[in-house]
Amino acid sequence: EFYDELVEFWKEHGHFLVLAPENPVLFKWIDRQRLRYNGTASWHKTPLSKSQIYLLERIGFPWVSNRNEIEWQMMYDKLVQFQKERGHIQVKRLENQSLYAWMKKQRQRYKGTASIELSSHQIQQLERIGFSWSGKF
Repeated sequence: EFYDELVEFWKEHGHFLVLAPENPVLFKWIDRQRLRYNGTASWHKTPLSKSQIYLLERIGFPWVSNRNEIEWQMMYDKLVQFQKERGHIQVKRLENQSLYAWMKKQRQRYKGTASIELSSHQIQQLERIGFSWSGKF
């Protein structure tokens, strides 16, 4: 059953961010549970039962995807790891393109030039590790 697979994934990773390329079947099952819970599944007239809801809530399953928050935290963790390995967070574009692009996006979010601004918690996390908002080192 997919519920058991989800529980195993959660135990291993500590979150519910199943990526479609890595596990398309579980990814789709998660999406369907949210649609059924919200009553927006046009293809499925039966909502989730109370026991199904209970089981998912028991493991802390989020009914709204927190994918953006989890992805942000994963990239932040990569930046912290980079700092531990190199002693700084002056990431060069050619050195790590994805981390460099993420850092650039955080500066845009901080300045309000991106569609979504940083939360105060995210700002605090970045400042705690000496993040440069100007991009100058």
